[in-house]
Amino acid sequence: MRASVKAFSATALALAVPQAAFAAEEPRCDRPCLTTMLDRYMKALVAHKPEQASLVYGFRQTENAVAKAVGDGLWKSATGVGPVDRRYYDPETGNASWFGVLNLGAEQTISAVRIKVKGGRISEAEWHITRASDPGISPQDNKAVFDVKTFIAKPPPAARLNPAGRKLTRDELVAVTESYFDGIVARDASPILAHPGCTRFENGLEVTGRPLEDDRRNEGYQGRGDCMSGQGRFGVAFVAGRRYPVVDVEAQAVLAIATFIREPGNVKRRNHLMEYFYIDDGKIRDVYTAFLYPEATRPVPNWPPYDGNFPLAPNMGAPAGQ
Repeated sequence: MRASVKAFSATALALAVPQAAFAAEEPRCDRPCLTTMLDRYMKALVAHKPEQASLVYGFRQTENAVAKAVGDGLWKSATGVGPVDRRYYDPETGNASWFGVLNLGAEQTISAVRIKVKGGRISEAEWHITRASDPGISPQDNKAVFDVKTFIAKPPPAARLNPAGRKLTRDELVAVTESYFDGIVARDASPILAHPGCTRFENGLEVTGRPLEDDRRNEGYQGRGDCMSGQGRFGVAFVAGRRYPVVDVEAQAVLAIATFIREPGNVKRRNHLMEYFYIDDGKIRDVYTAFLYPEATRPVPNWPPYDGNFPLAPNMGAPAGQ
């Protein structure tokens, strides 16, 4: 009788607990693992050998929000990593990011990628590739801002700016980054948690540190613009699809991916960006971004859960086909 009770109890327990609970938990790709996987991916890319990158079956790669087949796109055109080579790791999400100069033959681009590691293999790669020939912010602009020389001369930080300063937690790093976008949407710099004099580089071009007009001197630091200047002048209705796939707690750096949706009637194109925030002693010190102005018909970021951030109305963003 006692044996029957034990057998019944064991059966009942097995039925009550989901079978998934008995499965072995998938090992997390820690920082050394992510370091190895990102290095392997970058070497395979410039060697044009995807079979050496440890890709999952069904691996997905986008380049400026356009899906590319394995072996196509950068797998053919990338020829080397240039003089700027920055890498960031997030073991909690299984994501890693590379940011720097990517050579496409003789052409130097300022580019960034996010890769996802799952089950010991790479399942995703999301690229932003910016070129000197990219279209500008409006249909009348032939070229976007681009300055690879300054990017090389003033590269993103390689490590924590102030190792002795306050080290924020993951949630705090995201909150500080969120404050930046909140300031843009509010058209008010006061919510932004940043150091006075903070810098901002857009596709390598340093857009801060310039003298401000007399009526705007209070927008910057010591009469010059900083990363908090110009709120309300961007023509942005809201910052859509905000994601923070790589939060590198060791480096105190955050990769944000988002899209600027323009105000009604503003013909400027949407700005789709990969933006790196370098946080020093609890506040933003530097902002570096790799962005593009996609045509109105292109779904960006083309990654779940924000598959496509389109203009809200026909008169928002560039006309179709521009």
